[in-house]
Amino acid sequence: MSIVLASSCRAIVILVAACRLDVVGGTAGAGTRSIAQPPRVSTECGVVDGVVQVDAQTGTRLSVWKDIPFGNSSVRWTPPTEPTCWAPHVYNATTRRGVCWQANGKTRPPSTPQQQREDCLTLDVIVKTQPASLTSGGDATRTAAGSAGSVGTAHTGNASLLPVIVWLYGGSLVAGSTDSCPGVDRLAALSDIVLVMPNYRVGAHGFLSLPELDARDPRGVSGNYGLLDQQLALQWVKKNIRGWGGDPDRVTLLGQSSGGTSILALLASPGSRGLFHAAVSLSASPNISVNLADAQRVFTDVVRRSTACTASNGTSVECLLALPAVSVASLLPVAFDVTPQLPETPTGQHYPGLVVVDGVTVVADVATALALPLIDVPLLLQTELAEMDTYENNRTIDAMGEQHYEAFLAEWLDAHGFQGAQSKAADIVTLYAPEFAAGGQTAELPYQVFLAEFSFLCGNLELANRAVAAFASPVYASVGVHPPCRPLSVFPVASAAPARYAGHNWDLIAAAHSWDYYAIHFGADAYTPCENDTEWGDSMRQQWIELATTGKIAGIPPIQKSGSSDGPYSVVLQRHSGPEVAVDYGKQRCAHLAKSLGLDQRFWLVN
Repeated sequence: MSIVLASSCRAIVILVAACRLDVVGGTAGAGTRSIAQPPRVSTECGVVDGVVQVDAQTGTRLSVWKDIPFGNSSVRWTPPTEPTCWAPHVYNATTRRGVCWQANGKTRPPSTPQQQREDCLTLDVIVKTQPASLTSGGDATRTAAGSAGSVGTAHTGNASLLPVIVWLYGGSLVAGSTDSCPGVDRLAALSDIVLVMPNYRVGAHGFLSLPELDARDPRGVSGNYGLLDQQLALQWVKKNIRGWGGDPDRVTLLGQSSGGTSILALLASPGSRGLFHAAVSLSASPNISVNLADAQRVFTDVVRRSTACTASNGTSVECLLALPAVSVASLLPVAFDVTPQLPETPTGQHYPGLVVVDGVTVVADVATALALPLIDVPLLLQTELAEMDTYENNRTIDAMGEQHYEAFLAEWLDAHGFQGAQSKAADIVTLYAPEFAAGGQTAELPYQVFLAEFSFLCGNLELANRAVAAFASPVYASVGVHPPCRPLSVFPVASAAPARYAGHNWDLIAAAHSWDYYAIHFGADAYTPCENDTEWGDSMRQQWIELATTGKIAGIPPIQKSGSSDGPYSVVLQRHSGPEVAVDYGKQRCAHLAKSLGLDQRFWLVN
């Protein structure tokens, strides 16, 4: 018996196996139900069996392969290596193996520490299926090289292959997994793509850098292991994705939050060359600038405060290697999992980013890397109008009028060491007067847009303009402005105000129709979308897929090269009625925030 795996132009016949190498037990993902006759694909490491599931929301049949090993990370704080192959056995990729260790050993949606692993480099592959059918000439196994067994026709050209989307999850680089963004797998149900979702190391497991660890690393530096994991996953895609009908020459990165930050870091890494061909970065933290020496000073202090692993001449590597995995996952203070609140110091971010400019894996700060350019691919950088309306929505601030809000800002800035706090507060209120008018004369909208602009928007616009000056490929900058049509509940507690504006995650939620995202994550009330919400999400998703398919977005102008760095630029405002081009959006305010208020690149968000 065989099933047919859908491609854009032709069918791929895939054998259904009689026997498999079972690795672990598990269940089908949320929002899907499994049906019989699992599909089979051959990779360089051996044959893998998947499972056919039906997406509960769309009714679309999906062929899903879970936790296929793409690397080995069992040796703590070393670059990943190739996985142990399982041929001639068949690998059971129908169940969940586990995830990489999360911050403090806690994951969302909830799971147990036993489900977290140090050897965690696996990935999911998801693609639409068609109903099972019989072949007249026998069964065939689809292979990674793009050929079939005794029956079936191999793809002969890229026109018959699907674009590949590689999803990089968020979580401030201290948490996240292929399970941490409920509903993102629905992108495969809503689009003609092959969706790949790799796990990679996060937190201290993925980014700790110490002088004592440099000596045992073949690169001569330590840290950035999570980025090396991502690059190894992309190498796997390049070698194997034809087996799923995917085009290895049309691989697009899609990342949100620290997944977007990872994309920026990969653009600053020579090891990424040739591994992807376009990138869509959503709400990335644009501050990737800390050098190795400065980062290691902070990390060394963290280790000394958090462990007893100190020696007369520094940190004891043997002690660190002997720590339980959950203790390593708990090393970093919560401040590394930052959210952009009002500035707490006049000197910038309190902790450095976890991505370190080490001169080897990441060879330059991201602004410099884009200006070289190190890697030149079609690029979309998108932020949200009111990024932290999702998580930092304060009912007290929301209800403030203009005078009360100005007094609050002045008190905050003065208490945190800012000179001229009163005049700075008045300047901020004046700068965001249009938001006061649009938001009903309360502080919620101006406060949220202020947070979003100095921490997200201004940095991403600067990076986009650096890229467009150097890239041959098109570069797009956009801002999600469409708000939820009704208040979006995030946390199930009375003190947490619902989000009323376009905040962090909202664009991804809408594009993937993941309306129950916060209900699954935090137990919040389920959200019922309006037609405008759905239209908005569909419009953005179609733009992403078009960029992945053709390398450009029809009907939307990329930023045009200018004779000077201060020249005009176009930003796409993502509205439910469709994209709207705004020339020099945010330009004057970002310049004023940096030059007059001192909120420059030091205050761009990290992680």
